[in-house]
Amino acid sequence: MKQFFIYGGVGIAAIAGLAMTDLGGMAYNYFTAPLRGMVEAQRTVTSGASRIQRYEEFFNICQSIQAKELAIDSLNANSTMDAAKRDTAITANQSARGKLVAEYNSKASMAGTYARFKASNLPYSIQSGLYEGNSTNCNAN
Repeated sequence: MKQFFIYGGVGIAAIAGLAMTDLGGMAYNYFTAPLRGMVEAQRTVTSGASRIQRYEEFFNICQSIQAKELAIDSLNANSTMDAAKRDTAITANQSARGKLVAEYNSKASMAGTYARFKASNLPYSIQSGLYEGNSTNCNAN
């Protein structure tokens, strides 16, 4: 009978030890999660694929803005088109350009993520408001 209590006590101690180890592991994961999350986010932001994607994204947005400006210039120069249709098309292109400018400026202001990967020869920000002939310069060397 005495042997039963000894083996039972050892078994209960072993189970308690395993439970404490498991609880310790869960506590470790809980308390280190914010730090591990920040490190993983930093790795993701600075990974090669992310850098290239963000770098190219600024050029793509800037070139889209230039395309809208070219369309506005072409519409303004078109004297054969019905004036009402031309004005509607210009307004649509102005609106689309405005959304692109807002997106570009928003991403350019994200110093911790996007803006780190914007080429230095791209504009810091692009003038918002109606386009009036001052073309955006997106030349990349």
